[in-house]
Amino acid sequence: MRTQKYLPIAVVLIILCRPTGPKLVAFAQATGDGCEQSSIVKEAFAPRYPRVALAAQVQGVVALKTSVARDGHVTDAEVRSGNPLLAPTALSAVKRWSFTACRNERSVDVEFQFEALPSNTSKDQIGAVYVAPTKLIIRDVVPVIPDSRRGN
Repeated sequence: MRTQKYLPIAVVLIILCRPTGPKLVAFAQATGDGCEQSSIVKEAFAPRYPRVALAAQVQGVVALKTSVARDGHVTDAEVRSGNPLLAPTALSAVKRWSFTACRNERSVDVEFQFEALPSNTSKDQIGAVYVAPTKLIIRDVVPVIPDSRRGN
């Protein structure tokens, strides 16, 4: 199912931030007419860690520049830096993000940090973690290949 493809960050945000907690604002580099206060993340989706990249223990940061329309939806995104195995999934996820409305269009920088963890990592450390203002850490366990499948 497509809904299982991405983990809604809203669930993580509810756990991490009470409704009376701090606002989640985008980078101050958001351009425009004082819309920094209006660049609050309304909805964010985490990408899946690509299985090929995870098996190869590829990790790192994918930096993206997004164009955000006046109504808050992402109209375009481009990869500024990052591993080619990780970039496509980050790009697909950020295009589903939305921000609060603003008087003008603006750009917002977003980072996805992929971390490949050892197989003995506890389950509570696996998944997506939102880091304000617009960074998302995606953690998953490197798959263990049984000796019988390695050809030994």
